[in-house]
Amino acid sequence: MKNIYRPLFSVIPFLGLLVALPVIALAQGVGLGTRAGQEIGGSINSYTYDEPGYMDLKAVKVGVDYAMTRTFPGTWPRNSETSFFTGELRFANGDAKYTNTTGTTGDGLSDWYWEARALFGVDIDMNGYVLAPFMGVGYRYLYNDLRALSNGYRRESRYVSIPIGVTLRTRFSDQSQLHTTVEYVHLVNGRQDALLSDIGGSRQDVTLNQKNGNGLRLKIIQQFPTWSIGPTFTYWSLAASDVGGTPAVFEPKNNTVEVGVSFKHRF
Repeated sequence: MKNIYRPLFSVIPFLGLLVALPVIALAQGVGLGTRAGQEIGGSINSYTYDEPGYMDLKAVKVGVDYAMTRTFPGTWPRNSETSFFTGELRFANGDAKYTNTTGTTGDGLSDWYWEARALFGVDIDMNGYVLAPFMGVGYRYLYNDLRALSNGYRRESRYVSIPIGVTLRTRFSDQSQLHTTVEYVHLVNGRQDALLSDIGGSRQDVTLNQKNGNGLRLKIIQQFPTWSIGPTFTYWSLAASDVGGTPAVFEPKNNTVEVGVSFKHRF
């Protein structure tokens, strides 16, 4: 149980700042709406993938991020409620360290992922700050290679999800804003391709389905006119997969935690 709840303690500083944000709103909502344009940047994250009672993978991942936003003006009688579309792409890579409950370890293991998201939302002027609720669809592909270990094999994970969240925008200073985003992610479908033929012998590759899971994303970004920076937190919790293959195998329940910092340039 301790492994399941440990990530929640990382959320406390984010939630504390979120509660305080309305107090530090320094101006009216004018100028706090979603801005059209493009952003490119990077990130550095501490990454932990954990299968409680089985194994874990830990890495420092360096990411490349791109986002494109388009806005659409509101119409009467809600002229101030601009709607928007944001497309996001992200790639993150970092060699991982493997440890299991029997004491087996391995370093320098290939572990990377990419994801794409399409988000739709609307700005709501709250006379001092702006709320921007949104929802959309996301796709995430994860690859890791454990062939350097005894009986190790490659694994490919594919996840389709629905993100639902809200961004709170406040004036932080004359030259910057504070954008705080809280997001719930619902897993629609997960697929695991375990390439067990890497082990040799009579082992066959197997595809497993993961139908239940959810996630949480938090980020607090200080936005300047042409660049931004801030901490991010991502948490995934997935239930065990179905059973497949001969001999029968399954993907255990697992959770993933990423904590890091993001920095982007707007153009």
